[in-house]
Amino acid sequence: MIFMAQQKKAVLFDMDGVLLDSEKLHMEAAKRVLKPYGIEIPENLRLEFMGLSEREYWERLKEKFQSLPTPQVKYILRKIGLFPFFDLLVGGEKIKEGKPSPEIYLYTARKLNLSPSDCIVIEDSKNGITAGLRAGMSVIAMRPPPNAKGIAPTEVYEFDELRELL
Repeated sequence: MIFMAQQKKAVLFDMDGVLLDSEKLHMEAAKRVLKPYGIEIPENLRLEFMGLSEREYWERLKEKFQSLPTPQVKYILRKIGLFPFFDLLVGGEKIKEGKPSPEIYLYTARKLNLSPSDCIVIEDSKNGITAGLRAGMSVIAMRPPPNAKGIAPTEVYEFDELRELL
């Protein structure tokens, strides 16, 4: 599927894993904090937790293990120099249900006064891709993991490919 960028009015990026390869960092942080307690996080949980909101990620970890503090999206984007490029930042604290619920994407479209069909979602996880599709938005999967291949109508593996599509 080829997207006609001029027909879309917004591109909604997932931060963790798309703009910043932080999925591994989150899991590594959790592993380090839990290690002194003799708790190891199995690899299958990493894939299960990918794409969840920050709050839901830590809540699910808490259900299974312990609670950890969450980073601030604005702080991270400022540190990596991307903050000025965004008109709106929406974090998990604004919604009740994390991905694969479409809530965060529908909320973002409302805040931008756009319909879902005006938006393209860039995601890298099964939960995120599913959320974008459930929201009725166009979805591009960026480096999808094995459990998410084939879900989105379009998959890209490099930012150059994404730029060409947009």
